[in-house]
Amino acid sequence: MPPPKAGTDETGVAPWWNVYCHPDRKGESLPTKDKNILDLWSKVTSLRKVRAGTIDRQALDYLNKTGYIWYGVPLEGDDRIMVPPLEGFVMNRLNRDQFERLMYDIFVTADETYTLKELSDVLGSDMRLVLDAASLYCRLGFAKRVLPSSSSEDRDMHESWKSKDEKGIEQLDDTEKGDSYLGNGKSVALLYDSSVVSWLMMGSFSVTLKQLSVSMFEIGRLRAKAVRQLAEELGRMDRRQAEIAGGEFLEYFELGVALRRTLLALQQKGTRVAMFRHGSLKGLDEQTRLKLLAKYKCILAIAPSDACLRENLKVTNGPAFLGPPSYLTLSPWMKLMLYDLMGAGPVSILYARGSRINVLPNALQRYRRFLLREWDQKRFVEKKRKSEEGRAEALVVHRAEVLMLLNSKLLINPVLLQGYEPLANLDGHDDDVEEKERKRRHIRKASSINSLKRAEDVHRIKSPSGYSSDLTEVVGFPVSTSTKDTTNVTEEKKSENLKLPLSQEKKAPIGSKSECEEIALSIQKSLGLQNSLGYMRLICDYTLGKRRRWVPLELCFGMPIFDALANCQLCTSVTDGGILKEEALKQHISAMRALVNRLEDFVQKYSGTISSKKGTDSYLPRKTLIFDGTKIRALHPC
Repeated sequence: MPPPKAGTDETGVAPWWNVYCHPDRKGESLPTKDKNILDLWSKVTSLRKVRAGTIDRQALDYLNKTGYIWYGVPLEGDDRIMVPPLEGFVMNRLNRDQFERLMYDIFVTADETYTLKELSDVLGSDMRLVLDAASLYCRLGFAKRVLPSSSSEDRDMHESWKSKDEKGIEQLDDTEKGDSYLGNGKSVALLYDSSVVSWLMMGSFSVTLKQLSVSMFEIGRLRAKAVRQLAEELGRMDRRQAEIAGGEFLEYFELGVALRRTLLALQQKGTRVAMFRHGSLKGLDEQTRLKLLAKYKCILAIAPSDACLRENLKVTNGPAFLGPPSYLTLSPWMKLMLYDLMGAGPVSILYARGSRINVLPNALQRYRRFLLREWDQKRFVEKKRKSEEGRAEALVVHRAEVLMLLNSKLLINPVLLQGYEPLANLDGHDDDVEEKERKRRHIRKASSINSLKRAEDVHRIKSPSGYSSDLTEVVGFPVSTSTKDTTNVTEEKKSENLKLPLSQEKKAPIGSKSECEEIALSIQKSLGLQNSLGYMRLICDYTLGKRRRWVPLELCFGMPIFDALANCQLCTSVTDGGILKEEALKQHISAMRALVNRLEDFVQKYSGTISSKKGTDSYLPRKTLIFDGTKIRALHPC
């Protein structure tokens, strides 16, 4: 390794590094009469190598500056390294060099629990290459060698090294010696995507938080010690400052509070928590990813998430995944199956690719705005193999623009179109839509010709909190059953009656939180979600009699942080509900296997056979389907 730049003092030099004499200057005399330096030079030239920590630091710095020595960074298979939060690192990844790829893989996989030999086994790489890469990381200051607290390497340490902080060394504290997690030596992994990193960066809550967020993106991982530091920094956020800043800063503050609440809930009873970025995990090859995650008891995804780390649910070993069980559950089929199962939902049409629409069906005529979601099947398949992140964003489209946009999207992909905002106000009175449309006719005409859209015509729902709070409600699951037995209906009859009631008899006021929880509880029982984590979004819809009622809109797996009430509810399930116990996790895996099988049967019923071959169009609808509010049927486009 070349020496540090002249004038940098001993910056970056660790006491465990080796000091070598430069071969071209071995026979030269030093231009100094300092006895300590001359003795050191004699020692370095007579021995093959000298450990830096055993010699005077100032003399070593002189020889380094004058170019008489160079450093080696010795690592063996039994050594361990850790990657602390990054400083001064900018990714410039080309993906064309094998050694570069190995170094980025080490960024994600290395921690203090692996020896370098074990790390090479996880990566499936030659140990010599892993040692070289780890040495380079330590030399650049991006990694530190980990020593147990009982290490005796400092016995012969020169006093000049003891007076300063030792660089390049990380002592292993008591909480990191053994992994007594959840009672059986396992820890928990929290999975996040780039959106979490983005609001941490944009919020700019503190310098330390920004540094941690850079590590979360560039490394793609936070080790347990850094996660504890993240929770501490999030706890120092000031609501008053966020309120003064206004705008999105208050939203970032609330997200930070929810993330901290989640981390503290997972860290209860000494549990160690590590965090992984989904894209970084998907960048690893499959075997490396499986070996890396094998030491965790469970993996929890921050919702909404498009990560499917355990799609092969037939495999019984490995950690439980509290996230989407299959990529199919992220598709429109999951929504349609949920609506069909419960006999309720917004009017929804899944248009087959290539359809041409001249007029909206009668069932959609009562809506002012629609949810439009393009189903990019190519992206759907490629995300299984590549490190892509992000869910397809829903568009809220005004009725005046929907046909043009719908036909444009259908040229490439299938599209799910759903009723969102009805023509009737929430107070039940209809607007004079015809008068409003007459006033805007010249604007609409220009829009249809020049594709000039106004802000309220089409906007993206870029985050889960982008849905209207007047139209939608979020309920986390599992929903507690302790307060839900408010009727005289027996449990047997409840389990049989999975359809949502349309009668005048209501168990709670229309639009109340209690009614939403009753609906969520019905869904939970029918799909077996008692040991899973996630949330359901319900939407306020109108029946043909212009009566409002809550109906399911979507179901997502993972821990939500965008909704404070749902987050509090699920954190309680983690700390007090036993959701992370061994038996509960086994039941979760079994329930997810049953859910995926039921979903595949549903797709086969409405779309033909399902092929397990990647890259096929087996999941795509072969005909246009409509859910009219009570049932699914085929629709012939107009």
